[in-house]
Amino acid sequence: PDRRPAAPADSAAAPPARRRATAAIRPAARVSQEILVNLMADLILKDLALFTPEIALTATLLAAIIGDLIFRRTSAVVPGIVLAGFVVTGVLILGQSGTDASIFSSMIAVDAFAVFFKLVVILTAILIVVFSLGSTELNAGGRKVGEYYALLSAATLGMMLMAGASNFL
Repeated sequence: PDRRPAAPADSAAAPPARRRATAAIRPAARVSQEILVNLMADLILKDLALFTPEIALTATLLAAIIGDLIFRRTSAVVPGIVLAGFVVTGVLILGQSGTDASIFSSMIAVDAFAVFFKLVVILTAILIVVFSLGSTELNAGGRKVGEYYALLSAATLGMMLMAGASNFL
């Protein structure tokens, strides 16, 4: 017995009627694939609209790192950037009050419970920045504090993601 694999449907060995049938299916598959891609893109954009506090906090983290690289000699710039980013994030979180949604395939919840704990986290982070500005221990001796504020921003982002997580697995 011959155990060679069968020729694919679109090969020249296939009968002409079969080639025409598969050729007619291909455009329909492309159209349905385009529709699926458009639906997924719309869903992701809708989810990103509810993910704006975390996006703002990520931008704050990046701005703190870049600010530390650019303004090495000025120690008040990075805390100002981080404090402004935290305040903007807090305002964005307040804008989510009253929302009850699940985003990114139900991985993150945006509801009253998550909003409450995100507010607790961001208010605590704002207080830490304010108290750190007055710290003689942290600001003594011309220390570079950019890493401290970047670490604080990253930890705050992680806590906010955990506050909205639907599943920890």
